[in-house]
Amino acid sequence: MRPRVGLGGIIDLDSLGVGDPALDVGNLAAHVLLRALQRGNPIEIGRREASVVLFAHPSGELGGQIWGARTLFRLSILYRFRMRWAYLVPTLLRESARWGDGSCSLFAD
Repeated sequence: MRPRVGLGGIIDLDSLGVGDPALDVGNLAAHVLLRALQRGNPIEIGRREASVVLFAHPSGELGGQIWGARTLFRLSILYRFRMRWAYLVPTLLRESARWGDGSCSLFAD
């Protein structure tokens, strides 16, 4: 079989280094939630999809949840200036506060 020409990829090496794996797990989970919201899914579906990421890795529980809260806060600031997605800002801020509260279960309503 001949290799396909024109296919490529990008590897993001930003913040490459040895660090807390919970940072990566939390960041990925926050982006999974964001993508679910951008697809128009209810928040419960986004939380469920994010929980798959968080709880599939040993570093994902509370540590990943806290790093995810920081990512959601950062994304809420960024998306405030993206008019297409600005309507998501209140939801991202609420989820950031929810994820950052270690005293409650992230996915309990």
